[in-house]
Parts: sequence; structure tokens; C-alpha cells
Amino acid sequence: MSVSVRSRQRRVRVSASRLGAVARSALSSLGRRDRDLHVTVVGDREIRRLHERYLGRRRATDVLAFDLGLGAGTGASPRPRPVGVSRRAASLARRESRSLDGPSRLLGEVIISADTAARQAARLGVAVALEIDLLLLHGLLHLVGYDDHDPGQARLMHEREREILARVRRRPPPARLWTGLIEQGPGARAVATPAPRPRRAPRSRRRPIRVAVNPDRRP
Repeated sequence: MSVSVRSRQRRVRVSASRLGAVARSALSSLGRRDRDLHVTVVGDREIRRLHERYLGRRRATDVLAFDLGLGAGTGASPRPRPVGVSRRAASLARRESRSLDGPSRLLGEVIISADTAARQAARLGVAVALEIDLLLLHGLLHLVGYDDHDPGQARLMHEREREILARVRRRPPPARLWTGLIEQGPGARAVATPAPRPRRAPRSRRRPIRVAVNPDRRP
């Protein structure tokens, strides 16, 4: 299991060791000890650009999750060109896939907006670091198949987030972290976008295969 954490913004202090520990604990809890993950923390400007480019929404969101399974379990080629991720993650994914005889170990990349996380943390009265931890878990859960398209699915997803956070923090997380998410409907936190298979079509025509809709969960 390998977790790579990088911050590409300077406004919010981010602990790479903390995020790495959260990600590793989550991967273990989810039975994905054999998979790797990239975590990138950016600002609103960068996540807005990605949100518009891959989902057509010209506004910031809190977290994006890109599936980089590279064909694992899908019958697809184990060496497609990753689309919709940072250049660094794409390069690492290609390098790793070339070194393996089978599918890549790389599960995906979770991209978090520190600016949006800071605003949401201030509204809820929680630490920014805790909100970022939760956004990381939410994106990761989308990558392994969890969804929040209806209240029942959302409750299951939120309960799993609580369990993992409690294990990492060694105490229950504050319930207000999930305030209003069920009431706001489908995808009220993350946008999860598996990377499309490579095409010859112009880049502007590429679209994610699956989307957990939303952006601004707390207007």
C-alpha cells in the first residue's frame, strides 16, 4: 500500500503525514491494502478549472475523485492513458502500469479544495484538518463503490465515514460534520469521476463515465 500526498496551495496548512495516515487506515478498513492512492490538495481556482473541464460546471467544489484503476477488474487494457488527473498522477500511473504484468495497483486520485474545506469548516465550527480528512474519506469511498444518490445510500456512506474517522482519531467525530447533507439530496458532497478510456475525439468531448453530482453542498 502506497499513499502519495501533495499540496499545491499555500493558504491552508496541510499535514501530509496526517492525510497519509487517514488514507492508509481507510484503505485497510475497506479491504484495499493492495491498492495505492494519490491525494492532491489544491485551491478553489484549480478545482474550479477541473470541475469545468471534466463536468462542465464552472464553479468550485470541495472534492473530486478520479478512478485510475487502469482496467483492474473491468477487462479493459491495463495500460490506458489516464484522463482527468494531474500530470504527476498520470505520469506515475503510466510508469507503474508499464512495470507490471497485470492491472495497476493504483486505485485513483482524490483532489481536495483547501479553500472550500476552510469555508465549510468555519460554518460548522470544526477544524479545517478534520474537514479535509472527511473530504478525503468521502472521495475514497466513491472510488470503491459507495454512493449517495438517495438518502439510504447516503446514510450508509456517512456511517462508514464516521467509523473510519473514529478509528483514526480514537474518538467519535462531531455529528455536525454531516449537517444538512441528507436534506440537500444526491451527491451533496463529492463529485466522483472515473477516468474515461482514451479516445481519438477532441479533449473537449470527453465526459466522465459516472458522476455523483454536486458541488456546493452548503450554499
